[in-house]
Amino acid sequence: LTDHILETKDASMMEYILYPLDLYNDSAHYALHHFKKQFLFDEVEAEVNLCFDQFVYKLSDQIFSYFKHWAGSILLDKRFRSECMSFGTKIPYPPPNRYSTLLKQRHVQLLGRSIDLNRLISQRINAALQKSLDVAITRFEGGDLTGVVELEGLIECNKLTHKLLNQYLSLNDFDAMFREANHNVSAPYGRICLHVFWELNYDFLPNYCYNA
Repeated sequence: LTDHILETKDASMMEYILYPLDLYNDSAHYALHHFKKQFLFDEVEAEVNLCFDQFVYKLSDQIFSYFKHWAGSILLDKRFRSECMSFGTKIPYPPPNRYSTLLKQRHVQLLGRSIDLNRLISQRINAALQKSLDVAITRFEGGDLTGVVELEGLIECNKLTHKLLNQYLSLNDFDAMFREANHNVSAPYGRICLHVFWELNYDFLPNYCYNA
């Protein structure tokens, strides 16, 4: 049931996505107090750990994708959007969803444990943002200087995604994340600067002089 809600992304059901997990609480209660079998409780607990990890992974990935889509839609040039509309191509904003309710959950009760869902999602979103910045810089390093425009757009999209999500989650400082991805925490020159230097001195200018 939980996976069905995640797959369909049904906004009306998103607030109730934690309800099916109560089945595990009931099962654990019966295993210990009705059947009085410790091994049954251990089986329930093992399945809960596996299922909950998958649930947090899928939910975090979906939330990150949703907010990044939202950020991209906000940053998309309005004139370009209007021109697409005139040619019959509509670029929609992401449909409304109710992730905010889930992001506020700090005391999810599961098998006698109180789980901070907000903290778990924050950890995964931090990792996803860090990876996204690293991928953006890696993509720039794999091309020529014209890719700097795309790089700027990707960085701005990630920055706005961070700002939108930071209203609900405890995320790392964006500038610190960017410096880490750029390998510019302690070094004076980061990956971007070094790639620009390389392109200007070893690729761009020699090719320009040869073609001229």
